[in-house]
Amino acid sequence: MTNLKWNTVVVGHWNPAILTPKGMASLIFDKGPNEPIEILVPFNVMGPHRLKSEGVLASVSQNKLFIECEQNNWETLEKSKKYCCKAIAELPRTPLIAAGFNLNFTLQDEDEDEGFLSSISNDFLDNNISDAGLEIIKRNIHRSFIWKSGNINLSLEMNSNDSNILINFSKTSGDVTELKDWLNTSVDSVKEITKTIMCNILKIYDKDDFNEKYL
Repeated sequence: MTNLKWNTVVVGHWNPAILTPKGMASLIFDKGPNEPIEILVPFNVMGPHRLKSEGVLASVSQNKLFIECEQNNWETLEKSKKYCCKAIAELPRTPLIAAGFNLNFTLQDEDEDEGFLSSISNDFLDNNISDAGLEIIKRNIHRSFIWKSGNINLSLEMNSNDSNILINFSKTSGDVTELKDWLNTSVDSVKEITKTIMCNILKIYDKDDFNEKYL
């Protein structure tokens, strides 16, 4: 299993006039007016500029602050959460809606894929589709459950070429303190619930293998 696209997001009515590249460098990354910072500009596609610093990439639109991890690991995820908290603290009058962080995984090993298939398959539905002479090219399933003061949204998808798992840790609130507390959820507790999902719910790993790979 490969880690893919770990990130933190804060949804709200952000002001792009304040969060220009220069404003983001100052407010989020504490850069002085003469300190350099790397700016990534999209080519051939429409999209926001991204600022790169300390292993994370930050971008903003009118409704979303997005800080993605350059390396998809726990340490960098913690940084992305921290910088989102800093943006919330620096701009406390921004009307906010929700905050969350995301762990994306893709499966490559055949044994992992087999366990994943058993989690996502619906024998009744799959058999009826096959009996009708139709080929299944994508399977997906979604579950939401309460965790701490927010929700975890678990999405599983199996395509003809790959299989993906998204674990979204979401908190819907307009309260700045509640959203900051959610983003400050300890990385140890995130690791533990991720282990529960992978080992007890999806049964892709046993706990020793998970500990070796992720802890």
